Amino acid sequence: MNAFGHGGQIKHSEYYQCSKGHDLGFGTILNFQTKISTGMGEQMLSQEYYYLGSQLPINHFLTFYYAHPSFQINNILVMTLLLYTYVEK
Repeated sequence: MNAFGHGGQIKHSEYYQCSKGHDLGFGTILNFQTKISTGMGEQMLSQEYYYLGSQLPINHFLTFYYAHPSFQINNILVMTLLLYTYVEK
C-alpha cells in the first residue's frame, strides 16, 4: 500500500494451486472468516489507511474502500439485519 500511495506500480500475478481436498466444514470456514476480519480490523486502525484515504482521488478511494474494509462492514450490517428480521418474527 505504501508503494502505491507514493506513485509506485503493483504487478499482479495469478497462480492456480492443485492439491488435496481440504476440510470445508463450518468450523473451518468460521475460523478463516474470523482470521480475515480480525486482520482487516487491525488494518483499518493503521495510519496507512488514513494516508491512502486522504491522498487517493475519489474513484480510486471508493474502489479501495469497497474492496477492503467495506466488505467486512457490509457483512456485519447484513448479519445484523438478518438477525433482526429473525428475532422480529
